[in-house]
Amino acid sequence: MLVLFGGDTSFNQAACGKRCYNALKRVMWHNDGPAEDVSSLTVLIDWMTDGDNYERYRGGDAQSGENKTALAQKISRLISQKGIKTVRTAKDITNKIASLESSYRSVVDFLHGSGQGITDETSLRDKILQICPEYYELHDTMNSRVGTRAQLLNTDPGYWKDDTESDGNSSSSETVPQTKKYQKDDLPSQPALLRLKEAQLVHQRDFQHAELGVREQELHLREKEFSAREKQLESEKLLAIARVGEANAQASKLMEEAEHWRQQRRVTLLRERKKLLDEGVSKDEIDFLLPLVSDLEHVR
Repeated sequence: MLVLFGGDTSFNQAACGKRCYNALKRVMWHNDGPAEDVSSLTVLIDWMTDGDNYERYRGGDAQSGENKTALAQKISRLISQKGIKTVRTAKDITNKIASLESSYRSVVDFLHGSGQGITDETSLRDKILQICPEYYELHDTMNSRVGTRAQLLNTDPGYWKDDTESDGNSSSSETVPQTKKYQKDDLPSQPALLRLKEAQLVHQRDFQHAELGVREQELHLREKEFSAREKQLESEKLLAIARVGEANAQASKLMEEAEHWRQQRRVTLLRERKKLLDEGVSKDEIDFLLPLVSDLEHVR
């Protein structure tokens, strides 16, 4: 077949399709540099967070004449100057920036949604880094951009400005992945999206009201439990006071009875001693047999 079309009969190399070619040249952004702290990703983030570079890239300086492609080409040259052998084209760079913006927006949406229920700071940080590993490096730079604020939870019409599209002064050849459902021009043709947003907001508001009701009930039950416990403690306190008073009264009564019997014993003793004296028994013998002070009284 090759001979019929004028080809070389020695050609025997298997063809490599587009998927094979792309798989061979694809290199990860975070580990393609000459050192651990140098990679295409670190160079890109350093450029984005330096001064007003990211604002210029997003079209903040319309008078400069720079478009995204031109700036991306500068970044590409910076990557090469850092000794990184992997070639990053302008398209690769614009696509990577769009990917970073998307993952950053995902964290913003998460923090305005389910992330509000996470109170443990370590767990929250781990979840943020799972969604966007570069979040904390990009936060100061991207936080002020309208296009990187919360999406589904933002009802401000100004949010839908053309901030996620390529700027007007960017190259028409760029093919940066964008989320078209958030573009201003597409909203009139997608009323279902507006209804979905409205339903989401209503659902979230109802859920928050229900959650607030549950918390109020829990608080009311805790207050009742605390009040009951307080009354129980007060009752126990009064009971303890009553028991102490009763014990003191019993002790006083026993002391009075003991004193009474001690006096009775002394009277009886004196009578017996007088009787013996009248009978002629000597006082020494009486003191020996019937002493006025007993050994127990000496001890006491």
